[in-house]
Amino acid sequence: MSIIFDDEEAVDGFVLPPEGAYKVEIVEAEERQGGKGAFMNVKLKILEGEHEGSFFYDVLMLTGKAAHMGRKKSAAFGVKLEKGQAVADSDYIGARAIAHGMHETYNNRTNLKVDINQGDFCGYDFISGQTASTADGFDSIPF
Repeated sequence: MSIIFDDEEAVDGFVLPPEGAYKVEIVEAEERQGGKGAFMNVKLKILEGEHEGSFFYDVLMLTGKAAHMGRKKSAAFGVKLEKGQAVADSDYIGARAIAHGMHETYNNRTNLKVDINQGDFCGYDFISGQTASTADGFDSIPF
């Protein structure tokens, strides 16, 4: 038996996508309540390229000190948030954007996570051709 080294670390068939920009779609969203406020857990599916079909995750804060970041992230997906507005999981399902991924190691496990220091919207950008005025429900972005 011979093994061909490919320099990709696979665990149980999982290959960690490299850092970079990915066109993603939110395929799952769940509103949760935590010690720092309400947030939306989202599961992002990579839509194109060698790692098409791979997933990674993000948290969009809806209340508390980081709510401004959640608002910017939501804007990249075309979800317009207004103060006092009720937010539903279904507002996010199927929404698409460009996510900037980076590697982060926690508890000896490396994962792809959204790099909030990249992109115009805390780790995200509009998909090519989409702007604040063409995103669903947007007239302008108030930040």
